[in-house]
Amino acid sequence: NQLRATELQRDDMAQMLVHDLRNPLTSLLAGLHLIDDMQALEPMQAQALQIAQRGGDALLRMVNEILEISKYQAGHLQLDYNSINLPDLLSAASEQVASLAGRANIQLDHRCDNDLPNAQLDGEKLRRVLVNLLANAIQHTAPGGCVRLDASLLADGRLEICVSDNGLGIPSEQIARIFDKFNSGCSARHLGSSTGLGLSFCKLVVEAHGGSISVDSKLNQGSTFTLTLPITPPRPY
Repeated sequence: NQLRATELQRDDMAQMLVHDLRNPLTSLLAGLHLIDDMQALEPMQAQALQIAQRGGDALLRMVNEILEISKYQAGHLQLDYNSINLPDLLSAASEQVASLAGRANIQLDHRCDNDLPNAQLDGEKLRRVLVNLLANAIQHTAPGGCVRLDASLLADGRLEICVSDNGLGIPSEQIARIFDKFNSGCSARHLGSSTGLGLSFCKLVVEAHGGSISVDSKLNQGSTFTLTLPITPPRPY
C-alpha cells in the first residue's frame, strides 16, 4: 500500500544519507588524529582535541551501527561459526569494558560453570553483544554498584548468558520496545546518551544464532538481560 511504499522510500533515503556521512566523517577524524600526532599543543588545546576525537569516534560508531543493522534487517547477516571456549569469550568481553567499569567505580564480575563445553558460535559477534550489554549496564549503574556476567548450561542443553546490574532499571511500559531500532528503552534521564542501536544489534545477532534475548527489570533495583543460545548451529553451515 501507499503507506508502506512511503516508509520504504524514507528508509532508503535515510540509508543513503547515513552512508554518505561516513566518508567525510572518516576524513575529519583522520585530520584530528594527524593534529594529535604533532604533539605541539598546549594542554587546553590537547584537551579540546581529545573531546572532538571522542565525539567524532562516537558518531562514526553510530553511523556504522545504523548501516550494519540495516544490512542485518535486510537478511544479509552472515555468521562465522567457530568452536568457542566460553570462559575465554566471557573474559574477553569483561576485559574490554574493565577500564570503563573502573572509571565509573563499578564492580565487574564474571562467572562461568566449570563444565561448559565448547560451543559452535560466531565468537566475534557474540563478544560485541556482550560488550554492548556490559557497557549499557555500567553506564546505568551508580558508582559503587555491581555488574555481573554469568554463563551456565540449561537442563535442555542450551547455553544461558546473563548480564545483570543493580542500577537504575527500566520503566515497565518501555520494556516491550527495548530492542526496537532507535528506541533507547526509557527516558533520557535513565539512559543518558544511549542511542538504542546496540540493543537492536544484540537481538539480531542472538536470533540469527537461533536463540532469544529477554530483559527483566525493576526501577531503582536493576536489570538482567538473558541470552539463551543453542551450543550448535540451528542449521547446516
